[in-house]
Amino acid sequence: MADLLQQAIERRNALRRELEALDRFIADYGPAVRAEKQLDLPTNADLFDMAADKPSRSERAATVARMMDDAEQIILATGRPMTRSQLLARLTDGGHRIDGGDQSKVLGTNIWRSRRFHNILGAGYWPKSAPIPEAFKRFTIRDSMLSA
Repeated sequence: MADLLQQAIERRNALRRELEALDRFIADYGPAVRAEKQLDLPTNADLFDMAADKPSRSERAATVARMMDDAEQIILATGRPMTRSQLLARLTDGGHRIDGGDQSKVLGTNIWRSRRFHNILGAGYWPKSAPIPEAFKRFTIRDSMLSA
């Protein structure tokens, strides 16, 4: 069953990469073809305004909340703080999609806004829901500026 799940995750990730490549192709060549042939093709704005491609605000919030839940579980299972790049790799391998030009930065922003994690300077993120491991207590602990 684990092999089947891994194959499904790999296939989904491959399909996402293919879709992104197609979107880039359309964005790069669509305007030139439209001008040359005077075709009535949808614009990128039309493509991205389709309801199926544009989740609602509440759907996005729920997706981010699930991703933060998974990030917390991954960190706790690892037993040590993790950096953004480490978390990004594990979350995307697990099927999470992080949109944006700089996925690591987007993930960091979501972590910061969630108020659920400490940033342990030089080590990575650790959930506030769990005691900081003894080996990392001597590090500088930074909370989100949004923390109350």
